[in-house]
Amino acid sequence: MSSTESQVEATPTKPSGEAPLSQAATDAAASKRSPVIRHRLVAALGVAVLVALPYFFVDVAPGTDLPQHMAQVRLLGDALSDPGGSSYEVQWYTPYALVYLPLSLTWLLFEPLTAVRLSAALIAVLWIAAVHLLAARFDRPVSAACLASVLVFNQTLYWGFLNFLLGFVVFACYVVLLDRRRPESASILSNALPILVGALLLYSTHALWFAVAALWTGVSLLLHPSRSRFWSLLLGWLPAGILAGPTFLLFQSTASSPAEYFRPLIQRIDPSLLPEVLFGGLRHPIELWISLALVGYLLLVVITNRRDWKLGVSRELLLLAGLLLLLYFLLPSRYTRTVLFNTRFFAPAVACLLLALPRPRIDPRAAMAYALAVLVVFVSVTGTQWVAAERNELSGLLPALEAIPDEPLIIGVNTIANRSRYFDGIPYLQTVAYSQVLKGGRLSSSFADSRLSLVVFKEPRLSPASRMRTPLLEWMPERVVPDDFRPFDFAMISGGEATHRRFSSIPILEPVTSTGVWRLYSVDPGTLP
Repeated sequence: MSSTESQVEATPTKPSGEAPLSQAATDAAASKRSPVIRHRLVAALGVAVLVALPYFFVDVAPGTDLPQHMAQVRLLGDALSDPGGSSYEVQWYTPYALVYLPLSLTWLLFEPLTAVRLSAALIAVLWIAAVHLLAARFDRPVSAACLASVLVFNQTLYWGFLNFLLGFVVFACYVVLLDRRRPESASILSNALPILVGALLLYSTHALWFAVAALWTGVSLLLHPSRSRFWSLLLGWLPAGILAGPTFLLFQSTASSPAEYFRPLIQRIDPSLLPEVLFGGLRHPIELWISLALVGYLLLVVITNRRDWKLGVSRELLLLAGLLLLLYFLLPSRYTRTVLFNTRFFAPAVACLLLALPRPRIDPRAAMAYALAVLVVFVSVTGTQWVAAERNELSGLLPALEAIPDEPLIIGVNTIANRSRYFDGIPYLQTVAYSQVLKGGRLSSSFADSRLSLVVFKEPRLSPASRMRTPLLEWMPERVVPDDFRPFDFAMISGGEATHRRFSSIPILEPVTSTGVWRLYSVDPGTLP
């Protein structure tokens, strides 16, 4: 055991029911905790820098919804600067608003494309900080926190679900808040106030994490039952619960399809699915290798602690991991238009599991070296994949964006959306939204069309999507017809040479740029009969 980790276990605390420690003992405990705190901070900072590095290797960060999120920030500025003349209005009560605070900060400080990358990197760093916060609060090994940090590169990051990623950060802070013991003399109202703040922050970040936090509050109350605690939690949650009611009704009213289970529940325990549900971002064997490395670590923990493993388990974190795993197994694969409805909880569940289990009975320096090696290898491969994807699948994008005039009406047709050589999922589904980030205007598909977004159209008729012949074209680009282009000034189209020859032959389209996978076309609706 390292000297720092030895100090963690040797730090004196006040046993329950005993007299307070003397001032000398308290000072001694504080002096021993200082190196431990520094060790945790240095480790967390080092991991954060490592995880953020790939974002500095590329100009356009991967993340399906990233450009739409930053486009919301631009629309927010438009709506606030000209409330009467703008086509948009702001819904401050939406459960997805908080993420736009850090995004707005980067928007004000950097040029748009850099702001998108740094926003994604910032959310990833905050996710890492949340893991290390849980480890510190429940006195878990630093090496386990470092190893769990690799899980930030999961499906939600590659889909650009920034509000869900930030939701885990707020949820982790709420778990720490809920675990904090307060003086018995504190009033119910004073105990309810921080719970109220936490519940409102959860609501404003993501509806799913808000629901999970409500479930966890019930579990926590069962673990530590108390009449005064019950009333404090009830008072703290009541305002947020009342606020969430209309949002839930709106969500139900906009439901476009029933719940879908892509796999039967029994198939969700198939070990071969582990790399997909744990990471599911890169088309590369590295995700399998790292999944096996995490399984190997868990086996090492079990084997080396087989005689007294219960002594080092964190009951709270183990129950939390179990709750999140239960959501993965029971929730549908998709609900309405929300994808990854169940799998998005798997990586946080495994992160909590890694923290919950006892430290492996090996030299702590070896455990730390193992964790850092896993991180360095995974980040290195991730960075090379991102660079290769930008070079081969985003060629022509920046020149096409530069050629767009201000305030255009633009349609996106991404024929390569489902065929990336480097990424799973649909990485380029929303790439056309970079035109709105840089030049404003309106899109064929926008987050402003969703009634749960922060910034929405004042009237549905103002959306160009309402005038298109083919609905949901961004998901089914093969269905595009010439009439779909009529309402727009420009079209951003991705594809190979054969694809661009086909679109160039359509009378309504005139090429503006002529090289690369991504090209810009001007639209002349008068050339169609």
